[in-house]
Amino acid sequence: MLIAVFFGIIAWTQALGINKGKGENILSLPLGAEGNSSALVSATNGLKFLVPHDDDVNECDSTQPLPPKIENGPDGHSRLYPGARVIVDIGGNVGNDIEKILENHPKARIYTFEPTPDYFSMLKARFGKDPRVTISNTGASKATGDAEFIMEGNHGVGTSGMDHTLEGEHVVVHLQDIDKILKDVQRKIGDTPDVVTINCEGCEYDVMQRIVDQGWLGKIEFIQLSWHMPADVMDRVAKRCKIERALWRHYDRTHFGKSGWVGWTLRKNVKKEER
Repeated sequence: MLIAVFFGIIAWTQALGINKGKGENILSLPLGAEGNSSALVSATNGLKFLVPHDDDVNECDSTQPLPPKIENGPDGHSRLYPGARVIVDIGGNVGNDIEKILENHPKARIYTFEPTPDYFSMLKARFGKDPRVTISNTGASKATGDAEFIMEGNHGVGTSGMDHTLEGEHVVVHLQDIDKILKDVQRKIGDTPDVVTINCEGCEYDVMQRIVDQGWLGKIEFIQLSWHMPADVMDRVAKRCKIERALWRHYDRTHFGKSGWVGWTLRKNVKKEER
């Protein structure tokens, strides 16, 4: 049985799914795109992006006024909730976003989650001695399990696990339920993290719905995510709109940017709920 499951990593990661068989809990997925003609392929700094972004910020409600637009790139989406103390970064990749976040929030603590061994090693080399950054060699999904990625291309980002005819290096990584990730961070710091930021080329549909279902909305001060249009997410728009309806109950939409970025800040007249 194939259950769609996704994990997030901040820049240049991709979609996942769960494949159970012979008693094993294996998330057999792609780092990647749809492997079809609808995939958007662009190159920036030598990295490929196969899943198109959804830049229609008002896709679910065209009557809403547009929030302020942020500048493109990490400089824009690294300016998070003012005074952020604890940031959960689902997907460290090679650490460029982390570097910018630390520049803008030098007193914050970052818990970053990166499942691929090569990226994890890069993050350890780059931030391993920085006490503000805690690096975990795991990804996020709506369920806990192991995942098989087909790594291909520069940093493995030109890869699609949704097209299993591709050839490349097979790497097994570990993913955790996003609910467990947030609870573990909460246990360590004694409070709910201020910020959750997600960019995973399709994982946002399952991961955000899991956040909604587990009751985290109204507790996290700031949620930021990049929307994508992966071909294997059925009823994609309906799923996005369901998530956004839940967000609107607690949050104001405070910015948007290129590559599908949207930021949500807990409404001031909404008392932060305790978990």
